[in-house]
Amino acid sequence: GQGQGPIPRPTTNSGKRKPFREFVSAQGKRIWVGKGSGENDELSFKVARPFDLWLHARGLAGAHVVVPLDRTEQVLPEVLLDACALAVHFSSAKGQAKVEVSYLPAKYLRKPKDAAPGQVIYSQEKTLRYASEPDRIARLLSTQR
Repeated sequence: GQGQGPIPRPTTNSGKRKPFREFVSAQGKRIWVGKGSGENDELSFKVARPFDLWLHARGLAGAHVVVPLDRTEQVLPEVLLDACALAVHFSSAKGQAKVEVSYLPAKYLRKPKDAAPGQVIYSQEKTLRYASEPDRIARLLSTQR
């Protein structure tokens, strides 16, 4: 019956494939990972809401990662680490032992005029030095929907 289903999100592309891969943290939180440059833009600017958490491997080519949050919700430390693991895995730093990951509320993202697909500028970021955990990424990859 009707129960705890996912919260519907407005979509710009009815019927088209989603611009992201979905993974699920151990706490049951959804984590969205952009599939490419154009999809990163779509995820970051059309799907993500202002208070969702946005992550990216700092200064590297890679996927945009979004953790959908409620307006007043704080991200759990384990969910943050899961999202960092995905940001690193889907970046040019995949496999490196330590990678800096920037994270911030999506409302601080900007798309510069004439910027290439997937290119963004942001402010108010925090940075986490993520140390690679093979077990964590293996668990996350097994949850892909």
